[in-house]
Amino acid sequence: MPTEGGKKALALLSQGFVPLAFYRVNGGYQKLLDETRRLIPDVARFAANDRRFVLAFDQDQKAATKRRVFVALYRFGGLLRQAGCSVGVATWKATQGKGVDDLIVQGGATLWERAYTQAPPLQHWMIWQRLENRLTYLASVKVTTTDLSTLVLDDIPNSGIVAIESAKGTGETGNLEPGVLPYRGRRWITRLF
Repeated sequence: MPTEGGKKALALLSQGFVPLAFYRVNGGYQKLLDETRRLIPDVARFAANDRRFVLAFDQDQKAATKRRVFVALYRFGGLLRQAGCSVGVATWKATQGKGVDDLIVQGGATLWERAYTQAPPLQHWMIWQRLENRLTYLASVKVTTTDLSTLVLDDIPNSGIVAIESAKGTGETGNLEPGVLPYRGRRWITRLF
């Protein structure tokens, strides 16, 4: 369980997790002379096939810091995946505590357990990070699925703004078309302000 700092690592250890403590968010990998990156040897020995890593780094609020953390987790998580590991990213609201140690103190072990068990895979986390930086309206319903045919169309609101963003090949066109066909030809926007 990679995290940043000794105090956070000890907090994880107190909850029965085996932490890897780094002195900064990008401490788990190094940049080589040819500009490529690799896991540091102390991490590489743990990066065995099918080993699960849940990254538990700070939930910063400043935009510039969030960007640096995103890049570091993207690179570190990508290197772990290249080594054959399963990678998740533990997230929680920054108001619940900046680091995992703050989260455990303020919210208790139960809140940390929830963040750990609900940690999305690295790829899903990256998509949510990009969406949160692009959308200006808060989503009232978020769905995480790789196949939109599993959605129940009755659960989709039939008024207001309905926006669906989905990766290529998830079935957004074919599976949602029956719900849109009855409205074909209607005029939706009468004025733009």
